[in-house]
Amino acid sequence: MIARAFCGMLRICFVSALFGLPLIGPTYAEAAAEEVPDPTSIETRYAAAEALRKGVGGVVDLPRALAIYTELAALGNSNAYRRIGEIHLKLGRETEALVALETAVELGNKSAMVKLAEGHARGQFGPLSDAEQGFPRLVELYRTLGSRNAKYALARAYSEGYGTTPDHAKALEMFRDLAAEGHGSSYRQLGDYYAEGIHVAQDLDAAIAAYRAAIDAGNMSAIRSVARVQIAANRFEDAAKTLEDAVNLETPGMAYWRAVYHAEERLGDMSDRRLGLAELRRLSNAGDARAAAKTLKLAEKPPHTFEPADIQAWVAVLEEAAADGDGRATEALARAYRSLGRWVPDAQNKHKALVSQLGHQMRPRYRTTETLHAVYSPSRARTLWSEMVRLVTEAKDDGYYYGALELRKIDKNAYTYLLQTEMRRMGCYSGRMNGLMTRSTLRAILRFCRGRGDQQLCEIGPLKSDPTKFIMKELLQLRTASAQQQEGVIAVHQFNSATADVGSVCHATPGRHAYAAVRDSRTAEAARRETLPRNTDLANSASPTVRRTRGGFGARRVVGVFDTPRDSWILVQGARGDIVEVRVDQELDGVRVSAIDGNSVTIRTQDRVVALNAGDWLPTFAE
Repeated sequence: MIARAFCGMLRICFVSALFGLPLIGPTYAEAAAEEVPDPTSIETRYAAAEALRKGVGGVVDLPRALAIYTELAALGNSNAYRRIGEIHLKLGRETEALVALETAVELGNKSAMVKLAEGHARGQFGPLSDAEQGFPRLVELYRTLGSRNAKYALARAYSEGYGTTPDHAKALEMFRDLAAEGHGSSYRQLGDYYAEGIHVAQDLDAAIAAYRAAIDAGNMSAIRSVARVQIAANRFEDAAKTLEDAVNLETPGMAYWRAVYHAEERLGDMSDRRLGLAELRRLSNAGDARAAAKTLKLAEKPPHTFEPADIQAWVAVLEEAAADGDGRATEALARAYRSLGRWVPDAQNKHKALVSQLGHQMRPRYRTTETLHAVYSPSRARTLWSEMVRLVTEAKDDGYYYGALELRKIDKNAYTYLLQTEMRRMGCYSGRMNGLMTRSTLRAILRFCRGRGDQQLCEIGPLKSDPTKFIMKELLQLRTASAQQQEGVIAVHQFNSATADVGSVCHATPGRHAYAAVRDSRTAEAARRETLPRNTDLANSASPTVRRTRGGFGARRVVGVFDTPRDSWILVQGARGDIVEVRVDQELDGVRVSAIDGNSVTIRTQDRVVALNAGDWLPTFAE
């Protein structure tokens, strides 16, 4: 059953020989010889591209597959356009993927309709993603098409929660319905539920049974899932045999995974590290970018037997793949330039050039972390803190979280500067921005952790790994909640939601910033006189920025002004009573506080100057 499902169309075997690819095996070769297809036909060329895309024969070759699909697309083949879109998604080319899938949809390809809606729901097209064309469209396609493909995509949306709230009960019901119809991918999803114990009792035997059913239905990637569960159950001998059988059947991709499991000694006492490294070396030498990436990563730590010439050759494999648009290869290449630079000529400059020219091919987390490494210079570390913090805070998606973690590894003072920046934005910190873990910085961080429910963890040291992960996870959650409520008005970045307002985050009385005074309905001027010391002449001070908020803060008005030894500030109150600060900083989006004189605040935009006093409303970008 596995062999029949693996081979698929017998034409693949003939095409493998025609294009110089390894033959699948004698059984399939004999069968192919009985019916020799026309090598110039669309079906045969499409099968050849499929073989290259899946890695039939052991090596995935997306550039060659893409070239064949492109030739077929020029002939109006809608399936070729769909595959082109899928490959571009895999390579991180958001715009090209969107165009290809939209073209396939225009040609009436129903599978492309589902893939396009799924891409929008997942945000896979970056800024071009349209939520309205995502999950709602999946629901519509499920109702109108009624296909298994549409139902499976909708079930995954419920399972993973993209475009909607996760609903595991509904997802399980749909996966079970599809599995009853023999849908292999749905069997694999059921296996994942049982293996991880999500919404059902964890049952590794049931998981393996579901995975084997997926294999019988033609989903050969479930073989790796079987091995993974067997390893989790400490059934190492069974796992080793599962992988060995899959390789003997020449299942696409399994030679790579068997090599990885042996090389990384995941198979317990059945692991053969020498075998794994040798197989990874063979695949890397054959031009497999994924194997080259893994081998180079293993070369970072001894013991290994790789020669400098080997390392340089595998770097060249990644360089070629990155030039062809392979995003994963680009990420691996950037890492190799950094960690194996002693064996790669001019590695540092190559890394900077790679990040500058091909950084857009990387996923957000890798783009952020590699950009931080490209920017950083130990000799100029102090002067780079602001730039590195800006890179982290402006990062999208999980780039913020992983960028912060990487910043801590690169320069702990820069990471402390990031914490001071974020704590000040929370209203938790009013001390100096010096990148030092001072007493006031530590108190602010502990207040934040207490407000988020785990001060004890942070007390072991906010620069340690686990506290860092907790703090950044909580900050990311606040950023996400804030982004979901964005109203597009101007103010300091702040958080105001059911789970994140300034008071609850800091878990502290606002003190000298007069937050409590204003919230108690005292006049802004009285609060300013009682708690906010003023200088007499601030006209020549540096220019504070009015920042755009991502939170649902409402309209804003000036409610106070004050100074610290280094900075000048204004207090801004939103319609809901929240108070935020605008600090001396850089210009943002063409809007800035150009002067503070007594109680008067001058706001400059690109086309006008507005003078405001305490109690006046701030202009928005739309005004």
